[in-house]
Amino acid sequence: MFRTIRFKLAAAFAVAVLAAVTIGVVAVLVVRSTGDLVIRMYDQPLQAINYARLAQTNFVMLDLMVDRALKSTHGLPENFREDVQINAEDFLASLAVAEERGLNPEIRTYTARIREQNAAWLAAVRQLMDMPGSSPDHALAMVGMEKLGAGIITNLEIVTQMAAEDGYRFRLSAEETIRKAADQTTLLIAALFTLVVGITIALIRNIVTPLNRLTRTTIQLAGGNMDVAVPHTSRRDEIGSVAGALGVFKGAMEVVREAQEKAEAATRAKSEFLAMMSHEIRTPMNGVLGLTRLLLRSGLNDEQARLATTVLQSGQSLLRILNDILDFSKLEAGKADIEILDFELVSLMAGTTMLMRNRAEEKDLWLREEVDAALPAYLKGDPNRLRQIMLNLVGNAIKFTESGGVTLRAAPCADGARLRVEVADTGIGISEAARAKLFGSFVQADSSITRRFGGTGLGLAICKKLVEAMGGTIGVDSAQGAGSTFWFEIPLVEGSAVTADATGDYAAHAVRPLRILVADDNAINRKVLAGALAEHGHRVLFAEDGEMAVAMVRDADPPLDLVLMDVHMPRMDGMTATRAIRALSGPAAGVLIVAATASVGGNGVQRCLDAGMNAYVSKPIDPANLFKVIHRLVPDGAGQTASSDDEMMEAGATAGALLTGTEPFVPDMLAEMADSMGPDMALDLIDTFLSILPEVEPELFPADRTPEPQPVGEVAHSLKSAAGSLGLAQVYRTAAAVEAAGHQGDSAALTPLLSQLRLDLDEGVVWLRERRAMFDAAMTEVEP
Repeated sequence: MFRTIRFKLAAAFAVAVLAAVTIGVVAVLVVRSTGDLVIRMYDQPLQAINYARLAQTNFVMLDLMVDRALKSTHGLPENFREDVQINAEDFLASLAVAEERGLNPEIRTYTARIREQNAAWLAAVRQLMDMPGSSPDHALAMVGMEKLGAGIITNLEIVTQMAAEDGYRFRLSAEETIRKAADQTTLLIAALFTLVVGITIALIRNIVTPLNRLTRTTIQLAGGNMDVAVPHTSRRDEIGSVAGALGVFKGAMEVVREAQEKAEAATRAKSEFLAMMSHEIRTPMNGVLGLTRLLLRSGLNDEQARLATTVLQSGQSLLRILNDILDFSKLEAGKADIEILDFELVSLMAGTTMLMRNRAEEKDLWLREEVDAALPAYLKGDPNRLRQIMLNLVGNAIKFTESGGVTLRAAPCADGARLRVEVADTGIGISEAARAKLFGSFVQADSSITRRFGGTGLGLAICKKLVEAMGGTIGVDSAQGAGSTFWFEIPLVEGSAVTADATGDYAAHAVRPLRILVADDNAINRKVLAGALAEHGHRVLFAEDGEMAVAMVRDADPPLDLVLMDVHMPRMDGMTATRAIRALSGPAAGVLIVAATASVGGNGVQRCLDAGMNAYVSKPIDPANLFKVIHRLVPDGAGQTASSDDEMMEAGATAGALLTGTEPFVPDMLAEMADSMGPDMALDLIDTFLSILPEVEPELFPADRTPEPQPVGEVAHSLKSAAGSLGLAQVYRTAAAVEAAGHQGDSAALTPLLSQLRLDLDEGVVWLRERRAMFDAAMTEVEP
């Protein structure tokens, strides 16, 4: 037992703990001793000196005051007797403290003498106050009083000197005590240090050095050197056991090599099996999906339609998984199916940057796209594969860029026969040596990249395979520290206009691609709208307050088509911003403005329309309602104002359902969002909400002060909107009540409402984390 490494390490650990505890105890004792010395120095010598000097000052001031008054030709001042008595009491009080704190017994002798002299001096002062100045005894009495005063001052000087000498003696004693403590502590630490060094040397010789030898032997064996000897096989501890196991490993190297070859063959067989099974399963699955779509058009009742829709959605999810498996298998085998479809390049690039914009904003980077005007509006190719490549390159650029931004640009090559797409960043750049191996599988610029940024190094290899499958080339221009430009070139084939699908609510209200400004101070609202609008080809810009929105409308070139304006924003609200936009000159003043408001009653809507807005949607915004409103405004490019009662009821349906409902959560809102914009967007919105909660909670629930109604109402407004977008119905209702109480200045109602909001938020966070785990699991299942 006593020869095992575990015992040696345990003993070393025990000694180290004992040494640490000993040093800690000594440190505590030294600190306490020093503290006691400081307290004693302050309580006795220092206070004795200070109060002796204070008594001396008090008497000198008293003597000077009496002398001036008695020698004055104008008689004694008013209340002179009371002033003399008060100052005399202060003097005696200071003298008493000096006497109490003094260490020298002689101090008490002199303070007793001073009190006697002070009593005689006060008696002389009172005699002179009662004696007329013309009395022949007046001068003699003055001389007697001054003599007594001089005696008091002399004795006070002696007392002060004694107190000072006490302080010096105390200092010498304290220095001696501290020196002894320091010497003892130094000796103890030196002894402990010697013990620790001895144990360390023993551990290095008995454990570290043998382990290093075994490590070197293992590396040589792994490199194929079968002639190396295995050391320490005769030891009877754990190192001996490791050495024995290493000997077995050495004998099994040939077996391992054979197993590796078999594993590689199994991997190839797996890829072929996955490809075959994906094809075999996808064929009947397409039949299931097709027949389910036909079934949905056959006049089912509501319950049957709901069940059939569930079958369709489940089948689509399964088909996505199968397609991903097939794609991964083909890429592993060097094969990939490339579709040739008509697509709009501008919408494809806008959708790509919109999906990545949140990641860029988190790092304070700008992200923009540039499309050369010489390119055709529609091209032929595989938009899904192109989007996959762009997302990968833009994501890498954002990951490796700390300041500045990323530009996604497209332009025709000089020969006009190829499309060149570039992703330029202002990031860390890539050295020439690293560029040579960059597009290999599981390769990154250097090993530190993985440690710092993560990743497998497979993304660029997949991009290279996809670009080559399209008949193109891919490369990079970069210098270390000067940013990078990843580019790829593929054949440029002009396409025809894309015809929208005539089915579905969104398609039924499709309009031409618009330049839309989303003015909203809530990050979650901006992300929801960005995903919904970009998915349908719209170019989306953002403003976080009314002032920014007015400036962006005024400076936009070309002009914006539509502004989605939050009514309640900091700095400048939506109403004021709308009036400012209508007061602009030129075409900017006529931009279409849609209000985003939770106040969809007649009065609230009318105020929006009176301010110059063209229409409105309720918050939280339902994308389907939003597209209906946009279609009403721009069915053929001409705007019109929406103001009917039916439209008002439709616009307020979502907010009304949240306010009047009783369920704490509305899971369908998150599920529909994940289905329409992807589970990654739902995950991003949940993470954003959870990240902003620590910022707003101190404003809603301050620990050191009473909440102020108006600021709390402002914060509750923003929280209400974000909670509604995520289906937190109870949080939405309570936040709406807090907002109303805050704006009314009702502090009494605010206190219980904030307590309830705290409970609702805690339950909501638990629910959101459960939803997040569900979406995360769904994404994990479909990733290859």
